[in-house]
Amino acid sequence: MTEDARPAPLDIQSAALLGLLSAGGALAFSFVRSKVTAVILGPDGVGLGAEIIQIAQTAAVPLALFTGPALVSSVASRTARGDEVGVTNVFRSAMTLGSALLALLSLGNIAAVMWMLSGRDPHLLVLASLAALAIIAAPLISTPTQVLTARGQLGTVAWLTLTLSATSSLLTVGGTYLGGLRGQFCGIAAAQVLYAYFNLQAARRRLPSVLLTLRPFIDREFVIAAVQVGGAGLVAGIFGQGSLLVARWALDRHGGSEANGQFQCAWTLASVSMGTVLNALGSFAFPRFAAAKNSEVLDAELRGTVRFVAATAPLVMALGLPVRRIVVHAIFSSRFDPAIEILGIMMATDVAKAVSWASAGPLLYRGKVAAFVVTESVAAVCLAGGAAILIPMFGLVGVGYAYGLSYFVYLPVAALVTAKSCGVRFDVPGIAVGYVVSALGFAFVHWLTPYAWAAVALPVVGLVWFLVCGGARSAVLRGLVDRMRAKLTRDRVRRGGTP
Repeated sequence: MTEDARPAPLDIQSAALLGLLSAGGALAFSFVRSKVTAVILGPDGVGLGAEIIQIAQTAAVPLALFTGPALVSSVASRTARGDEVGVTNVFRSAMTLGSALLALLSLGNIAAVMWMLSGRDPHLLVLASLAALAIIAAPLISTPTQVLTARGQLGTVAWLTLTLSATSSLLTVGGTYLGGLRGQFCGIAAAQVLYAYFNLQAARRRLPSVLLTLRPFIDREFVIAAVQVGGAGLVAGIFGQGSLLVARWALDRHGGSEANGQFQCAWTLASVSMGTVLNALGSFAFPRFAAAKNSEVLDAELRGTVRFVAATAPLVMALGLPVRRIVVHAIFSSRFDPAIEILGIMMATDVAKAVSWASAGPLLYRGKVAAFVVTESVAAVCLAGGAAILIPMFGLVGVGYAYGLSYFVYLPVAALVTAKSCGVRFDVPGIAVGYVVSALGFAFVHWLTPYAWAAVALPVVGLVWFLVCGGARSAVLRGLVDRMRAKLTRDRVRRGGTP
C-alpha cells in the first residue's frame, strides 16, 4: 500500500470528535456571516444575493453526477483493491467530465444572471456572474476532498472543512462590510479560489499518486457507475433546486428581493432547527436500511426509526417555536420580523418532514431508484405549484403554506411508495403523528404565540411527549450511544489499556 493510501494518523474517536468540531465551527461561522450580511444589506440585499446563489446552485446540480456519491464509491472500492492506477483514472475522469459539463453550465448560468440583473449596476452584474460561476464550480473544486473522504483521510477533511469555513466567512463578511452586495460577491468568488488552492494543497500532500497527471481521461467503468449511482440523485436534485427556484421567482414577482430575503431568513433557521434529527437519520438509521437482510428486518428498522423521529421531532419543534422571534433577531435582525411567521409554519411542518424522510429512507438505500424519483418529484411539484398559486393569494406567508402543503402530500406518498416497493407495512401511526403534531404547531403559530403561558407550556408538553414515547430509549438513540462506546473501547485497547 502506498503512503497516500494509508489512513490519516488519527484514531476513530479523534476523527469523530474533529468532525463534530468542524461541523459546529462551520455552523457558527455561517451564523456570523448571516448576522453581518443581514445588518449591512437588509432583507433586499440578502434576498438578491440568495436569488443569485439559488440560480447557481440549480445550475450546479448536474455536476454531482461525477463529483458526488459515484466518485466516493468508485474511489473507495478501488482503494480497497489496492488499485492506485484505477483511483487516478477515476479522479482524472471526474475532473475531465466535470470540467466539460462546467463549461456548458456556466454559459446558461451567466445568461440567467444577466437576465435577472438587467437594468442594474453593470459592475454588480459582472461581480454577480463571477460569484455564480464560483458557486457552480464548487462541486468540481471539492473533488480532491471527496477523494480524501473515500480514502479514509477524515482528519484532513475535518480540518479542511473548518479552515475553509473560517476563510470563506472572513472573506464574505469583510467584502460585505467594505463593499456591500458587490463586496459580498467578490468575497464569494475569492473564497472559492482559496478553496481550490487549499484542496489541491491537501491532495498534493495526502494523495501524491493521484495527482501525478491531470491529463484528460475517461474511465468507462466510472461513467457507468456515475449514471447508475448518481442518476437518481441528479433527478432529485433538479426537482428540489428547481422547486426552490420557482418559489423564489414567485416571491420576487410578489415582493421583489426583499420578499426573498425574508424567505432566506426563515429557510436558513428552519434548516438548522431540524438538522439534529435529520443528521441522526443520515448517520445511523439510513445505513441500517441498506444492511437489512430482508423485508422483515427492514420493517423493524423502519418502524424503530419512525418511532425515534415521532418522539424527537415534536420536542425540537416545541423548543424552537416559542423562541423563534429571539432567534431571528439574534442571527439576522429586527428588519426580518416578517420571516417569523414563515419560520413558525416551516418549523411546524418539519415534524411531518422528518417523519416523511424517515419513511422514504429505504427507497434510495435499497436501490428503488424509480420509486425514489417519484416521491421526490411529488414534493417538488407541490412546493413549486403551491408557491406559484398561494403567494399571489396570501402574500409572503404563502411560501410557508406551500412548504407545508408539499410535506403534507409527500408524507403519505412516501409511506405508501415505500410499503409497496420495499415490502414493509404502511405506517399509519407515524403518518398520524406527523399530521397531528404539525397541525398543533400551526395552531400555536397562528393563535397562541402572543400568550406567555403557551410559550412555557409548549416545551413542557414536548418534553413529556418525548419521555412518554420512549425517545430516550429508542433504538436509534441507543445505537448512536453504543457506537460511541464501542469507539471509546477500541481506542483504549489500541492504546494498551483495558476495555
